[in-house]
Amino acid sequence: MRTWNQQLGWGVIDSEATPGGASATATMIRVEAVADLTGFPMMGLRPGTQVDFEWSVADPPVNGCDYEAQLVWPAGATPPEQSSVAYSGSLWNSVGDPGPDGLTIMRQVTEPDEARQPEAATLPTAVGTVRSWNDSEGWGVLDSGATPGGAWAHF
Repeated sequence: MRTWNQQLGWGVIDSEATPGGASATATMIRVEAVADLTGFPMMGLRPGTQVDFEWSVADPPVNGCDYEAQLVWPAGATPPEQSSVAYSGSLWNSVGDPGPDGLTIMRQVTEPDEARQPEAATLPTAVGTVRSWNDSEGWGVLDSGATPGGAWAHF
């Protein structure tokens, strides 16, 4: 990374394949990044970080660069497979304390086992009657022996 503006979420990568540099944005970073956790935790990279990246020609130029990074990850790391769905999100975990620059290392959760869903809670059930129902707003009150005073319901 030649430069990175943490507040604006973009920087420039230098490489022989992209003379003059390739513009990179925070949304293209994978595997490991840094973030300022005192505000909105936008992912970023420290200048000088060695990275691997996929790129394309930028027409028109982006941030003064004729090339644009499509995916960026730490050099030597294996990037996660790109999703084939229209939208996907990423889960990131902080690692350790902030460095002298105030930025904390963040690692992307890439293995499904790392992001296990908690088991759904088992909720009690009851049989009752509808005390009142507001059709226009889609809510009402149900009565049963298990819900003294009634239970609010909506659709």
